[in-house]
Amino acid sequence: MDWVLFITTFLFASYLPGINMSLALSLSLNIGYKKTMFMILGGVFGLGFVSLVCAVGVGALIITKPEIFEILKVVGGIYILFLSYKMFMANSKFKDVKAVKPLSNLELFVQGFMTCNINPKAWIFLATLLPPFLDRENPINLKMFILIFIIMLIEFLSYNTYALGGLAFKKLMSKHVQVVEKISAFLMGVIGIWIIFE
Repeated sequence: MDWVLFITTFLFASYLPGINMSLALSLSLNIGYKKTMFMILGGVFGLGFVSLVCAVGVGALIITKPEIFEILKVVGGIYILFLSYKMFMANSKFKDVKAVKPLSNLELFVQGFMTCNINPKAWIFLATLLPPFLDRENPINLKMFILIFIIMLIEFLSYNTYALGGLAFKKLMSKHVQVVEKISAFLMGVIGIWIIFE
């Protein structure tokens, strides 16, 4: 298994400006870093949940229906290529998500958890990214949990980067977000091709 490829791919995907990172940035600016940590933890556990469901579901599919898995793998790879193309051609869509009212710690946690879980791109990306790195003979094993832990750790780091960056990081991202998006789009395209022909 190529751990470097897995970590690099998810690192680039995680640091892309999107709804989760915009939420962390905006909440940090509006309610402070300490309160934002509850939303961050909700988002990290939300992504862990999505990763587990995708890994277990795809793992069962690998064992019972390998031919269906192969079809889904190719379709997923094509979808990642499509996303890569759209990202490469699109202008920046970095937006703020404003905090409307003061939220309790539990509400912030649930907000982070739900924001991650209702994002279809997270489900599709993880359902496509995880299978090539799972063991085909025994996909539901310690390696699967290590992969999920790595995903959660990277997501935690990226959330904190955005939350701690504050206004200065927001200005920097608004100036350079297109370069980051183009590089990430290219790398996603490479991963899409790799998944299809792996």
